[in-house]
Amino acid sequence: MKTAFLLAAATAVTAQGFANSEDGFAQWALHNNEEFTIEETFQRFHIWKGNYDIVTKHNSEADAGLHTFRLGMNSLAALSHEEYKAKLSYRHNATKTAPVDVFDPSPSTVGAAPASKDWRKARSPKLVSPIKNQKDCGSCWAFSAVEAMESAAAVHTNSTVQIGAPQQLVDCVRHGKDTCNVGGEMHDGYLEVIKEGGLDTEASYPYKARSWRHCKFKPDSVIKGTESFKGYKQIKVGSEKALLAASAAIPTISIGMDASSNKFQLYKSGVYNVPNCKNDPDDLDHGVAIVGYGTEKGKAYWLVKNSWGLDWGKLGYILMSKDDKNQCGVASDATYPTY
Repeated sequence: MKTAFLLAAATAVTAQGFANSEDGFAQWALHNNEEFTIEETFQRFHIWKGNYDIVTKHNSEADAGLHTFRLGMNSLAALSHEEYKAKLSYRHNATKTAPVDVFDPSPSTVGAAPASKDWRKARSPKLVSPIKNQKDCGSCWAFSAVEAMESAAAVHTNSTVQIGAPQQLVDCVRHGKDTCNVGGEMHDGYLEVIKEGGLDTEASYPYKARSWRHCKFKPDSVIKGTESFKGYKQIKVGSEKALLAASAAIPTISIGMDASSNKFQLYKSGVYNVPNCKNDPDDLDHGVAIVGYGTEKGKAYWLVKNSWGLDWGKLGYILMSKDDKNQCGVASDATYPTY
């Protein structure tokens, strides 16, 4: 049984948002609706303080111009790096289960892409759904696939985006074998929706952050347009030029990436640039979605939508380094559903 961990509210805060003290930790716990047993409190506080030191050191270096991004004491700040990495659930499947249609257009075919694009700003109709939260289930791949499908359906039907059901993919893909602890891959989600005849709505098939191992799909409540998917395109592996051409025309693209660094865990703002980030498809461990691109302070970025709630990153988003040797594998497994 959980016992709420409560201490006197702290009044002093720092650039990290919370004082580096027991009171600061209590304030962080209350902010994130965390409850710990007495035993857990000491363990979590010790981890939290270690992450606080990482954030403080990194941000001091950023102030000195050594980094292009900043860290923060977000909702993952009481997780050890090992616990954090265990949450990552993208599982690359080198053998696709259907013929792969590769997207690799010539510049003469697609024309010049605009200098920047933010598909969140589309207002009529709205094409990008709000930030979601996968919570303590390794279902990033399902969220990533759903983001791409619900956005594609909105474009196809010229209607405001509807919220899709990641739980459908968790329960139904591979007969429920891709559990919260196992993980999965996004293209399997597309193929399952094609097989079943559409993507259910979140309202009809609510997310429970657990694996039921029993598919409860309801064909009478699918998002209009998702019943017509015919397949998916795989953007040429490793090509940020092809990814740019796709992103200029397609509101949401599902991607896998290497998110294993504690810098990603604690990311807050700025253009994320970690040169030792891996980009081989077999090293990718997290499913997210690209919804645009641009520049900040002269640094090019991909606008990436995560599924860890609004408290992480820039209200749920991260600016990933763009045109920098396919850093973190942003172009190593990028896909979107097709009609």
